[in-house]
Amino acid sequence: MLQHDVLFLSDGTVEVGGSSDPMRVYHLQAPAPQAAAPAGRPQAEAPTAEAVQGIDPRWLVSVSGKPFIRFEGLLHLAHERGLVELSTTVVHVTADFAVCQSLARFADGRTFTDIGDATPGNVKKHLAPAFVRMAATRASARALRRALNIDAVAIEELGDTD
Repeated sequence: MLQHDVLFLSDGTVEVGGSSDPMRVYHLQAPAPQAAAPAGRPQAEAPTAEAVQGIDPRWLVSVSGKPFIRFEGLLHLAHERGLVELSTTVVHVTADFAVCQSLARFADGRTFTDIGDATPGNVKKHLAPAFVRMAATRASARALRRALNIDAVAIEELGDTD
């Protein structure tokens, strides 16, 4: 699973890395009922039904009142709808910037592509050496969102303005 800057913690919360500040992390409570998060951690708000296009709540998290879909959910939905290939190509990479392009191919012959980028500064600090993989994950998420007609941004796509 490609979820590089998203960690699912044993207490039921989700830790999401801030991309504009590598030292900043958000702790979110999953939308399904769970034990309360420890004091001092912000609770995620439940996404509104209108904003999530009928997506199963287990694939969603909310940050500042906005719904985000988890990459795992995109992949699950794509497989349900006939995904047969998800491939990624590194388009450009330097020591501090990467661009990848992903292709999603479905059993009915439809194909969807999109790009994703990342820098060591817009992923969690401990993931900075893996920023190329984050660009690949973001490209895959965007290609799947395009294929599935989902406008909720993937949590893994958060960029400088999270």
